[in-house]
Amino acid sequence: MREPIERMEALGRLLAEISRHQDNGEQAPCVHRERGHLWLSEDPDEQEAASHACLTACPAFAACQTYVTAHPEPSGVWAGIHREQTPLKRKKKTP
Repeated sequence: MREPIERMEALGRLLAEISRHQDNGEQAPCVHRERGHLWLSEDPDEQEAASHACLTACPAFAACQTYVTAHPEPSGVWAGIHREQTPLKRKKKTP
């Protein structure tokens, strides 16, 4: 029975990381008021848009990747991939 508790604790850490970035003025794209639905969409074009936003603009990408690696989610876009995709490499930000 430890798995559900570990998953909830890990998800809590991810949400805390997203919140910390928001407090610093950095928006995680998955919680954007007008675009958040893309992360749960079954539409391939919307999934691609969500994936691109994760890989190029998410300040909490590493925390999300850590979470979903340990606790795979059955649906949605997590750390830039949809559960039916193969992982893509994150592009490095240029200063």
